[in-house]
Amino acid sequence: MVAEIKEPENLLVLCVDRDDDIGTKAKVETPIIGREPVIEAAIKLISTDPEEADANTMFESVRVLDYLRSRSKGEKYEVAVVAGSPSDEFEADRKISIELQKVLQVFPAEAAILVSDGFTDQAVAPIIESFLPIISVHRFAVKHSEALEVGWYIFYRYLRSLFIEPRYKKWTLGLPGITFILFTLLYSLSIFYPNFPLAAYASISLMLIFGLAMIVKGFGLDRAISFILSEVVSNPYILINVFGNVTGLVICLLGINQGLSAVTMNVPKEYLKDLMASLSHTNLILASFLEGSTVYFVIGFSMVFIGRVLYYYFRRSGKIWSNAIGIVAAIVIGETLRRSASLLRVVPQSLASPPAVAFFVWIAAGTIVLVLCTLTMRVFRNRFSDRFPYDEKSPQEQPTE
Repeated sequence: MVAEIKEPENLLVLCVDRDDDIGTKAKVETPIIGREPVIEAAIKLISTDPEEADANTMFESVRVLDYLRSRSKGEKYEVAVVAGSPSDEFEADRKISIELQKVLQVFPAEAAILVSDGFTDQAVAPIIESFLPIISVHRFAVKHSEALEVGWYIFYRYLRSLFIEPRYKKWTLGLPGITFILFTLLYSLSIFYPNFPLAAYASISLMLIFGLAMIVKGFGLDRAISFILSEVVSNPYILINVFGNVTGLVICLLGINQGLSAVTMNVPKEYLKDLMASLSHTNLILASFLEGSTVYFVIGFSMVFIGRVLYYYFRRSGKIWSNAIGIVAAIVIGETLRRSASLLRVVPQSLASPPAVAFFVWIAAGTIVLVLCTLTMRVFRNRFSDRFPYDEKSPQEQPTE
């Protein structure tokens, strides 16, 4: 039996302002739902900037709404405007998804008709389709009398945006400005200090600045840094996790240095100078390295897990328990490595020898300790599941209604 195909009855005519011109220029809060509020917002925006294409797109979305309502056969139509952010693409897409969810709470649409200026529909379509299907895309562009006028207008518009919009002018004005100042300063100093090749340094500095700018923009380092800073501002306790990771890494690097120093101090020089001698006495080299570095490794990994425990405590996440087990595991593993160093230095004759028996007893004891800690943390996780839920987002970070 073929399932009956049901056509959507609640349709949303959606207009998306990805760079939030309506908020930055017209000071209108989004999302905007309804025919009259959209018209009022479009009038405010076009009164502020008569050349703004988003205002014309909003008027076009209202025209599409009126057309669909005039030929409606029982369907319900509504128009809405959502906006992103001028800061970066990640924040813009995140804001669009949040505002779209608010629109769907007011008007539970089953499908959307996207009204676009043709430049942003490919970027915002996947975001919209994650909440409801898009059954039509209506591309809208302002008409001009001559094709040449259109070309010059588009060229002027984008050239103007390079020197006005904050996300572009820091590269088109800020970076060349720093370069010209540094270049002029070094050339001026070369006049007063002719014995120093400052003019050559100016060329090197110019290439260095532009090279670093290309690396930052090419690998998206500016977006990564902006994302990290926004995360730190919204979640200050993430610094605890960062501090724990950095401290643990530094301590582990110190442990490597201490281990290598212990090798050079405790292993005879002739064992280290010859490759065959080093391979024949690998046990002594490993034993010395472990004896010098194990304590540092234990402290370093413990600092990493302690930082994560504190981070997930403030975040109210159930992952606090698995990281708490990590602290115990780091101590148990570290003690195992420390005890194995003595067996490497003096190899036991058999498994029944006292050092080997003591080592295997410790292995059994460490396993029991880890099992007991795991069971205990499981009890804690079940007991405090309401306070520390085990999910990707904590309750404090869920979007509020």
